[in-house]
Amino acid sequence: MKLSRDFSLLSSGLSLLAIIVTMFMNRGCHVEFDEYAEMSASLPVALSSLGWQKFNLTSTVRSWYSSGSSSTERLRLLIDCSGCNDLVEAVLFPTTNTAKTSGQAQEPFVSQSSSTLDPQRPFLVIHTDPKATKRVRRRAIDCNEDVRTQCCKERFFVNFKKLGWEDWIIAPSGYFANYCRGDCGGLHRTPDTFLNYYTHVIEEFRKIDRLSGMQPCCAPLKFSSMSLIYFGPDSDIIKRDLPKMIVDECGCP
Repeated sequence: MKLSRDFSLLSSGLSLLAIIVTMFMNRGCHVEFDEYAEMSASLPVALSSLGWQKFNLTSTVRSWYSSGSSSTERLRLLIDCSGCNDLVEAVLFPTTNTAKTSGQAQEPFVSQSSSTLDPQRPFLVIHTDPKATKRVRRRAIDCNEDVRTQCCKERFFVNFKKLGWEDWIIAPSGYFANYCRGDCGGLHRTPDTFLNYYTHVIEEFRKIDRLSGMQPCCAPLKFSSMSLIYFGPDSDIIKRDLPKMIVDECGCP
């Protein structure tokens, strides 16, 4: 939620605001009053630090999801500024002046639905764990104590704060970019492990010392994208899916 510093708010005599987030849920009972409200978070905000405010709603989202309501009912949150009267208003729905016409070029990596939303609209970021896959690919080898010299994927976490990017990246705070390390020279490879016939031919010549100076390198074979939410020009919020940001698999091409 973003609170703007305007003249009417500064002249109201307030020095501290109280932002309260309340969740509304259905009891699931066929009674007259089948809804109830539960306070999710409360945050005091000084007038000197107005702007985007962050709330930790982890327990609220978990409660909504575990109750089974996530498949039948939307998560409904009420954001209230106690003591603000009508001086603060949260932008929750698309506005007509931000909608793009069919003749305007759409920004790459931004869906049409997200691009028509007001840039000051509050948003909720939810992190989920990926579903475990049962099938393990042959080249998907992670580095560990048993894999010391063989080509493998090393987990590596990129912290945006250490890069000094926390002032413009909203979420996530970092991610596992990973990298490849290890030796490919001593591997005994069968024909089905090569990505193409060219690599297979070069490897056979290397074995008979015709290309002794050429060594295969441990390199990424598969990438995946990641979603990034950040501040754009004029403090607009932009969400993009950036391709090839995460190394998923390493091998010896």
